[in-house]
Amino acid sequence: MSPVGSFPATIPEQRGCAASQVPKPYAPKTTLIRYPLTQLPMNHSGTLLTPRTPTEVFNLLANPEQLAPLLPDFESMAVLDPTHFSLRIAIALGEMSGHANLAMELVEAERPARIRYRGQGIVAGSYLNLELEFQIASSDPATEVRWQGEFSLDGGLAFVFGSLIEPMGRKHFERMAERLHEQLNPFEPMADVPAWSK
Repeated sequence: MSPVGSFPATIPEQRGCAASQVPKPYAPKTTLIRYPLTQLPMNHSGTLLTPRTPTEVFNLLANPEQLAPLLPDFESMAVLDPTHFSLRIAIALGEMSGHANLAMELVEAERPARIRYRGQGIVAGSYLNLELEFQIASSDPATEVRWQGEFSLDGGLAFVFGSLIEPMGRKHFERMAERLHEQLNPFEPMADVPAWSK
């Protein structure tokens, strides 16, 4: 017989007890939240007119150092080579604010009619994708510039701030178009830039 207050040296065998009936250690239940992998891209577009020639418009838009400051919430940029540059912008979603560093690329530049940029960065663990396209055409006595912007935000930020992303994107692209219109309308000669095509 075991002394008072002590446990038996061995545990008696439970005969006839099925394996499923043997008590198991308690494991707390957890819920896995799966965020959407990709939010549908947001597209915005518009058209503006300028007295500048198609070549002058192309020279401005194909030059990252002149285009980057026109983007909303622009903070800084650094040219890496003729077709690649880094772009730092401010981000504000609801009560959250921060910065994003985008790796940008000039993926198409067909003189003097078409220019396309593509960029990607990470904001609070979520991927931000950006595309900009400009189509330039002569429309005597002016030049017509048709622009299109597309962006998407993946992961947790899209899940939390989904309803704010579309109006924010529309506002930012409209602000870009306003700055571009102001830049193109004062008629000042522009320096030529080398043509590049993919």
